[in-house]
Amino acid sequence: MSTVVRARRWGRSAVVVMMVAGLVACDGWVQFRADAERTGYNPRETVLKADNVSGLQAAWTVPIPPIVRPDGAAIVPDGGGNVAVGSGRVFLAAEDGTVRAFMADTGAVAWSAPAPGAADVVATAGRVIVSTNDRNVVALDAATGARVWRRATLGYPSPPTIVGDRVFVIGSDSRLSTYDVATGAPVGSSFPVAAPGAIAISSVDGSVYLRTERTVEVWDRHLQAYDADGTLRWSIAVPSPSSAGPPALIPVLAEGRVHLGGRAYDQITGDLLWTASNADWYTSPAYAEGTLYGHRGFNLGVAALDPATGQTRWSTSGMGNAFPHLGDGPAATPGVASVKAGRRARALDAATGALLWSSDPAIATPEDIMPVVAGGRVFSVTGTETEPYSTLTAWQLP
Repeated sequence: MSTVVRARRWGRSAVVVMMVAGLVACDGWVQFRADAERTGYNPRETVLKADNVSGLQAAWTVPIPPIVRPDGAAIVPDGGGNVAVGSGRVFLAAEDGTVRAFMADTGAVAWSAPAPGAADVVATAGRVIVSTNDRNVVALDAATGARVWRRATLGYPSPPTIVGDRVFVIGSDSRLSTYDVATGAPVGSSFPVAAPGAIAISSVDGSVYLRTERTVEVWDRHLQAYDADGTLRWSIAVPSPSSAGPPALIPVLAEGRVHLGGRAYDQITGDLLWTASNADWYTSPAYAEGTLYGHRGFNLGVAALDPATGQTRWSTSGMGNAFPHLGDGPAATPGVASVKAGRRARALDAATGALLWSSDPAIATPEDIMPVVAGGRVFSVTGTETEPYSTLTAWQLP
């Protein structure tokens, strides 16, 4: 049996699947965590609801190919990824350097295209945009997979973020760059930031919120706010809940606040507004319809919080194990909160926290990565310790 080497990049897994918003039906999931604000909320899902989600059944599973090194070690995604769909297709960039389009109803491959070192993709306006490990941002035609444009970066690019007709990336050279989605031409502001990391962007004023991956030391993470022109608005150190250092959380923007794990900061001033008593430090919350949904107690459950105060509205327990998995947190659709916890995909009633559905059998995966709900289906990338190592699975109503 070959040796398994887990690959991680930018604080999360190196396999990402995203939807093409330009082919899109109105039920699509636009990018990582659904939008540029990283809310994890898909308000366009109209098929799956609290009164029918219990009927979900496994529809199909496809393997995600790894890279096999000359020494026989398989480099595979670290058990996670992010899935989204549009106009009946699912798009995936795998560690083998290939971008694939799958049919959402069957899992059949619609097309595949080479993208060396492809690690992250998002899409819009008929483009599938890929960050690659060979220091490029590449746009593919959503219908055929043909390459439309390629832009070299001065460092390994971060996962792309789409706002309108622009795509934003941060290179390992610690510079945020902006490109036109259709042509790849540089547009708007390009400016230096303190360090690479995860970003959220306000679709209202273009301000950028960055959780740095590192500054001087690897564990020295900060949360920073930049105006759209690159002016640093504020910067604060991310506190650590343990001796392991600050976790690699994703900023979430909602109601004038930046939510980072179990803390809320004012978007304008950076002032700490509240700290939740039972929110898990190790995952980022979802925001939907006036409520935050987050893992609690080392993934033993889920908590619904008042975003203004951090007070608990409801909480669940007994859905995981006692190890703090690093994950992307819950996903939300109208009336339903979906999570991966305790090696299963689960759906909860958004109003009460009641468990509505749980995948069976259990999913063998080392991480709790956000499932994606769109087009009447739940999609999730999972990992195992044996071949095929990682798979993409879809559940739907019969």
